[in-house]
Amino acid sequence: YKPKSWLQPVNRAENAKVVRRMYEGQLGPELERGNRQILGTTALSANEYFNAAFINSGPESQPIRLSSPDSFLMVYSASSAYQATLMVARVTTAGDIIWKADTGLDRFLVKQILADGPFPVFVGTRPAVPNKVSEPLLVSINGQTGSVVTTSLWQ
Repeated sequence: YKPKSWLQPVNRAENAKVVRRMYEGQLGPELERGNRQILGTTALSANEYFNAAFINSGPESQPIRLSSPDSFLMVYSASSAYQATLMVARVTTAGDIIWKADTGLDRFLVKQILADGPFPVFVGTRPAVPNKVSEPLLVSINGQTGSVVTTSLWQ
């Protein structure tokens, strides 16, 4: 987002394979259908995240918001490498990371994110290993503490 562009009530992150940073935006008045013009932006920190996005509970919903302190859950790639793992972080509205956790899942092979509250669940596979089938996993993260519980889906 940049000054003079428009912000809709719900914005979907694109899988653009780019580095993103946290910004605070100065917005114009709300117009018809909730759209607002971005008047200016200020970087909250120098931290950068590859392919970052906030976790929503559905395609047309706002990002999941947690309290004590006021924060959001964010996903991003551990690196720009082809088989990077999916990271999850709890980020304050000031852009500070409270905790971060590695899911162990291949970032681009996550099949599903079940996020309806502060305990998101991720379904996917580990990064590929030559001559082996990648293990399917269910990974649950405690949104308050960042603790990770991994369950194999192999029987």
